Amino acid sequence: MGKKKITFPTFDEYAKKVADCPRLIGGYRSKGLASVRKDIPLVSIITVTHNTEKTLLRTLDSVRAQTYQNIEHIIIDGGSTDGTLELIQANEDAIAYWRSERDNGIYDAFNKGVVLTTGQYIGILNADDYYEPDQIESAVAVLLKTEAPFVHGDIVMHGWKGLDVPLLGDPDYASRIAQGMPAIFQVTVLCQADVFKRCGLFSTRYLVAGDFEWFLRLAQQGYIGAHSPSIRAHMQAGGISTTRQRRTMLESGLIIWQHGLPLGRAVRLTLPRVIFPNGNSQFVSIIKEFRNNPGHTLWKVIRKAINALTSHNKNNHPERRIESLLDVFLNARQVCSSISPLGLEWLYGIALQSRTYFIKAAWGPEVSAAKILLQGGGSRQVPTSSSADVLLLDVDHMNTVDLQKEIRYRTVLAVNNAKIPTRILNLPHRSFGSLLIFGTHLNADLSRREAL
Repeated sequence: MGKKKITFPTFDEYAKKVADCPRLIGGYRSKGLASVRKDIPLVSIITVTHNTEKTLLRTLDSVRAQTYQNIEHIIIDGGSTDGTLELIQANEDAIAYWRSERDNGIYDAFNKGVVLTTGQYIGILNADDYYEPDQIESAVAVLLKTEAPFVHGDIVMHGWKGLDVPLLGDPDYASRIAQGMPAIFQVTVLCQADVFKRCGLFSTRYLVAGDFEWFLRLAQQGYIGAHSPSIRAHMQAGGISTTRQRRTMLESGLIIWQHGLPLGRAVRLTLPRVIFPNGNSQFVSIIKEFRNNPGHTLWKVIRKAINALTSHNKNNHPERRIESLLDVFLNARQVCSSISPLGLEWLYGIALQSRTYFIKAAWGPEVSAAKILLQGGGSRQVPTSSSADVLLLDVDHMNTVDLQKEIRYRTVLAVNNAKIPTRILNLPHRSFGSLLIFGTHLNADLSRREAL
């Protein structure tokens, strides 16, 4: 079986492809308007949509809420038949350009978006994912500092087997990328626009792993991205890369073979990932160990099963569940040293009691950590504060709200290491290190819990 020649479309090829105007088009660029900022680089964000009315607003709002002030948002719609187009049209003031037409898959749509951008930097944000408010500002700062071809960061995967799981990007991905998909999360990537012109666009041959082939192609040409933990985005489980994991692994195996790995090596690397796409391939090593020492191996398996059952029962107990989540959270993020353990328990308890939360201002690791715990407790972010049960603030930005008015009907969480203004401390609150909880209706319950 011979290798097929690696082919990929060029920037100029797709520029000709999108020259014809589709039936539906819009955005402020189509009205002759454009960015007026010349002092900072223009960032182009591409979002591909197809019947995404349930999740698109959160994505749009996360781009609109960016602290970076020179962004053009490009929407490539695949011919939606639900309320997606109406939602896009209702937000045209924040969308530079959008078009709607049938496409040949997600990478075809990505490529259309790339050639329609006018920015110096390009990012791709899927319609069920969203950014941290300072994500673009952080990514641009890293690009300017490192002059890397692209930067990438970390994510929080929401709803993975009912959990919100922090996943770290791999700073040393280039040493491993030739053997399989590394931890580069497309939603965190901000790339120099010229890289697409020099190295080509996404291959449309693949259904789910075209971005991996693109990153591998870049690495083999010497374009290595820089990782920064200051860049963090949010992904929703349920996308094609998480629902069709075995297809993703099969395509990645084909890609590493086509890019130079011997066939036998590619098969040995790919097969366990296809059988165990969630990383449970240690079962293969257990089988090998069993052949050499069956008694000892059997005891290890039984002990693991007992531990798993015990852990499951503990997690079903509310108090144990809180303790377990806090331990995992502290070990994984290592950013909450200034919040007391009791404060973390309160934060998680508030998340269990509330349905939604609203981020008025989110800067600093403690605020991001608080956000993760709220989500871990089952809360979800809402685009406006009118229906939120919890308002999460950075202390330095509390002057952006009328705090006295807010605490009459919602819980206010303030997180920061900075000196707390006296006027704020005069309001009813409880302090747990750098976490302050405001809310007149919570006073009695807070006092009762503190006495325990």
